[in-house]
Amino acid sequence: MEITSNLALESITGVVFSLSLAIGSLITPEHELLEAMLGNILALQQYEYLILLLLSLIITSLLLLFSRQFILLSLSPELAQSIKIKKEIYELVYLLLFALTIALGIRFIGALLMGALIIIPAATAKNISRDIRSFFMTSSLVGVLSALISMYIVLVYKQSPGPIFIITGSLFFFLSLFWQRVRQKA
Repeated sequence: MEITSNLALESITGVVFSLSLAIGSLITPEHELLEAMLGNILALQQYEYLILLLLSLIITSLLLLFSRQFILLSLSPELAQSIKIKKEIYELVYLLLFALTIALGIRFIGALLMGALIIIPAATAKNISRDIRSFFMTSSLVGVLSALISMYIVLVYKQSPGPIFIITGSLFFFLSLFWQRVRQKA
């Protein structure tokens, strides 16, 4: 039995994200719920850092490997179908990678802020990128720089990591708006 929908992949992604949050909040002990919602990267064990690093590399590699198919499917599903790209398979791979990314991110910054960690670097990159390749590179760079700057602030000023990650990323976003405005005037 095949299940189909006319919903956009973004809508389905939103449902998967919400479902992940709901399931996570049900299986998290109540005394750990605040940390689960806001995250605490400083509480991770050394082996957890290694697992997160390994899974992050796998996710990034798979995204790069299938980036052309994902892009073509999002821009022109008809063209992708005409060259025999299996839409259902790539959408499933995309959703699985997205769910795994959410699971990893929840350990870093918590469930409530996870959506922002995915959205902010992409929105920032969209403001300053001229093509899809620079979009991917800029988005990755913004994510990494936000994480590094945030970890410095967290360690020096003893702040909660989740909100600092989002504030730092948001600063990059607002800088990208300024950059976009300057570029439009030039």
